[in-house]
Amino acid sequence: RVSFDTNGFNYPYYEDQIKRKINRNWRWVESYGKLRALVYFRIHNNGSVSDISIKESSGNIEYDKNVLDTICRAVPFLDFPEDYRGESVGVFFEFKYK
Repeated sequence: RVSFDTNGFNYPYYEDQIKRKINRNWRWVESYGKLRALVYFRIHNNGSVSDISIKESSGNIEYDKNVLDTICRAVPFLDFPEDYRGESVGVFFEFKYK
């Protein structure tokens, strides 16, 4: 699940691109079971990322580290849509097993 900290960032295709890049870089380990973590990061208009942090820990250090590493592997994201005037947007991304 993805949500943004900026009202007015309504670009479903960009949200889908974020999900796809993160999912391609996620390294699932069977022992994770049904863990869940919420990560926050800021995407800048050139696709770079900053401010990566765990907002809600899974309680498993290895899982949380994998979550952070996954975001780093997914960078860079696409440049922002041309009509979006902001410099950056904050992203909340939930990692969890179905």
